[in-house]
Amino acid sequence: MHKPRLVFTTAGAGVHPDHAAATDIVVGGVFYARLPKWDEVPGGQALDGTEPHEIERLFFGHCRMEPAWAGFDFAVDVSDVYAAKMGAVTVYESVFSGDQATLVDKYSAEDRYVGSLVGVQYAEAFKARSPLLVESPAIFAKARFG
Repeated sequence: MHKPRLVFTTAGAGVHPDHAAATDIVVGGVFYARLPKWDEVPGGQALDGTEPHEIERLFFGHCRMEPAWAGFDFAVDVSDVYAAKMGAVTVYESVFSGDQATLVDKYSAEDRYVGSLVGVQYAEAFKARSPLLVESPAIFAKARFG
């Protein structure tokens, strides 16, 4: 059984109810996975032989179909894998064709903008569920203007 350290989901604030539902499922799953005593609730036998698991971090990525964020907690440089990312995104022709074809340009513009804020070509923004703690500030990548 996989026991992740980090879990990523969307913020679930968009116009699509399935996005909000997916976020709720992930957040609920993170909460319930850490609880013991499943053998005491109906259906709990399905988890026989498993142990509770608590993740280290829950992060929320920005879905472009959600309202814009005023800020973010950290960004990940995706410049080296950007062509592959966009190739994967454009596979969803039902979302990115016809009148919606310009969404691809909007995605790219946001990734370039976030990248410009952190000094790389393309980056994706994330928020953390709880404050971030580092063992040393030396862990941070160099940033333009400090």
